[in-house]
Parts: sequence; structure tokens; C-alpha cells
Amino acid sequence: MALESQLQASLSDPAALERLYRSDPAGFTRTFPALFALHPDSGILQAWQARLNFADPASAAESAPAEKSLPIAKVVLLALTAAFLAKLPGLFSSAVQDFVYPRDTAFFVLGPLSVYFALVRRPSRRIMFFVLAAFALAALYINLLPEGPGHARNQNGLSLACLHLPFLLGWLTCLVYLGASWREIDARAGLIRLIGEAIIYTSLVLLSGIVLTLVTGGLFAAANLPFMETYLQWVVITGSAASPIVGTHLAYQRLQGKTLIAPLLARIFSPLVLITLVVYLVSLLPNFHHLYVNRDFLIIFNVMSVCVLAIAAFGLCTWTSRSWLDYVLLALLALALLIDLTALSAILSRLSWYGLSTNRLAVLGANALMTMHLAGLLYYLARGLFRTHDLAPARRWLLRYLPAYPVWTALVVFLFPVLGWWLA
Repeated sequence: MALESQLQASLSDPAALERLYRSDPAGFTRTFPALFALHPDSGILQAWQARLNFADPASAAESAPAEKSLPIAKVVLLALTAAFLAKLPGLFSSAVQDFVYPRDTAFFVLGPLSVYFALVRRPSRRIMFFVLAAFALAALYINLLPEGPGHARNQNGLSLACLHLPFLLGWLTCLVYLGASWREIDARAGLIRLIGEAIIYTSLVLLSGIVLTLVTGGLFAAANLPFMETYLQWVVITGSAASPIVGTHLAYQRLQGKTLIAPLLARIFSPLVLITLVVYLVSLLPNFHHLYVNRDFLIIFNVMSVCVLAIAAFGLCTWTSRSWLDYVLLALLALALLIDLTALSAILSRLSWYGLSTNRLAVLGANALMTMHLAGLLYYLARGLFRTHDLAPARRWLLRYLPAYPVWTALVVFLFPVLGWWLA
């Protein structure tokens, strides 16, 4: 029986694992990482992981890919690289786009993804040289294939080559992940598991991007700003190219048992939301008067405020170390507070113009609650970052304020129907 199968059959038998190790220490050490990737929650395998890494880290580094946790800033940089490469042909003529996109789209995504695996898995130089040479040869070949009226008979061959090229590059990317263990069955099973998880998390990232796009579209539509078409032209292409890298990172971290998805999504989307708010406020200045006559704008602003509060909650309650993202969160809270104050002034103006109603009072109360919540968060976070270097007060304010929302909700449910009869 192969060593991989013996290890798989001995997961719940510590004595059998010890015998296998003593009979073939080098083979055990070489095979173990793939088995651990399949069962990261196993207590026995976690103990062996600590034992092998502590007892002989040099041997483990030679015989198996060295795992490395990649900082989120590098993940974002790789995702932005994929997004830039995917959008670059769109800046040229339609003829350039028609030539480049069918041939090179796979390179834009799988190239940065291969770099990601190279950074976290550290395969041998021999494997990396082979993969780089294969990528370069494929790029050269696919871009030199002729097309056009004079090559009509070759059109089917070109189409087939463009269709199958992503699968070839995908196999090469998988080779970067597997490294020296590409021959082992258990390592391949771990790869399949990662691919399945990556597909799921990529879908979640795309869904989060769709939600952000819808909220952004509502913001610009409510203010009668024509920016949305340009926004979509950039976001659809760049977001689609960047999301597989982000989704793969989320899946890889989850399989390693290192983190949860909500904090990572908060880290990734907080800069994106900040950029969206900055662009929106700048675009809003020439059409500021529309905010006081369009009711839809108030709804969208409230949705954006809730999104910012959710990001702040995930950030303050789950980020375990200080980073530049704390300052991104500070700027995000400041802009959200500015937007909420603007919405509050618009609500008060509508009350003075149209009089009291239960709907307007409900929106006024919700906005006032969020304004106070955001103002307190902004104060305590700024104080913690620049004076006390302690974010615990901001976290306490965030959590202690939460009961105000169900109390207000109860008032709306039970009191406002009676108030509606009185105002009618």
C-alpha cells in the first residue's frame, strides 16, 4: 500500500502514524503537507504539523513546499495587477481589443494567480523556470497565430487554441501550487478541494462587488449623475479579473485554518468603499441641490451608512493587529459621517417643506441614530490612533451603542401606528 494511502487510513490512530514515521521519516515528511491540507482541523495532524516543523524545519523546507502567509496588501496588489492588465486593452481601439481579449485574457488572471501560489507555496526553481518558460512560449505562440480573410481555413484552429489556452495555463498554475508533490495523489486531492473552495469564495467576492455596484448605482442615479456608465465599464472588467485572486486567497486561508471570511472581506472592500465615496462626493458637488428634492437619495445614503457601520464592526471586532487599514477605516467613517449629516439636513428640509409624517420621522430617527454612532466611532478611533494607541474604547462604543437600534425599532413598530392615526 502506498504511503499516502496508509497515512489516510491512519488518521485516527496515533500509534500507526508513529510507526509510519519511524519506518520512512523522509517519505512521511514529504507526504504529510498534502495530507494536512486535506484535514487541517484534525487535532492529531495539527500535533504532527507542529512536531515536524519544530523538529526539522530545514528538512521540511527541502522536501515540501514551504507554507507562507501572504500579507493582504500583497494580495490586493496582485488583484490590482490582474485588474490593470485586463483593462489595459480597453484603452486602445476596438481592433486591438478584438485581437487581445480572445488570446490573452487567461494570462491576465492566471499570471498573477501563479505569482500568488509561488509566494505562498515556494516551489523549486526548476518548477518555476518550467512554468515561466511555458507561459512565455504560450503567449508568443497564441499572439503570432494569424487571422483574417486570408487565413479563413485557420480560423477554427485559432478559435480552438484560444478556447483551450485557459485550461493549459490553469494546469501550469496548479503545478506551481503542487510543487514537488505534483506526483502524489493526496496532494492532488488537496488541490481539488482548494479549487472547489476558491470557486465558492470567488462567487462570494463577485456577489459583494455586485452589491457595492448596486449601491453605487443608486447613489449616482439619485443625484442625477451620469457617472455610472463609466463606472460599470471599469468595474465589470477589472472586478472580474481581480476576484479569482481574492477568492483563492480566501479559500487558501480558510483551508489553512488561519482566518474567517468576514474580516478578510472587510479588509478588501473598505478601501473600495472609501474610493467610491470620495468619487461620489466630488461628482456630487455641481448637482448638490438635487439631494434635497429626491427621496431615493436618502434611502441609498442610509444603505451606505449601514455598509460602513458593518465594515467598522468587522474591522474593530476581528482585526488583531494594527495596520494602514485602520486609517482607511478612519477616513471611511469621516466620509460616512459627512454623508449622514447631509442626509439629515435633507430630511429636516423635507420636514419643513412638506410637514410631519410617520415615514419622515422614522427616517429622521434612523439617521440621527446612525449619525451619533458614526460620530462616536470616529472620535474614539481617531483618539486611539493618534493619542492613546488603544482601540478598545472605539470597540466598546461600537458594541455598547447597538441596543439603541432595537429600541428605536420597537418604538417604530408599536408607537408609530398610533402616531400615524394622530397625524392623519
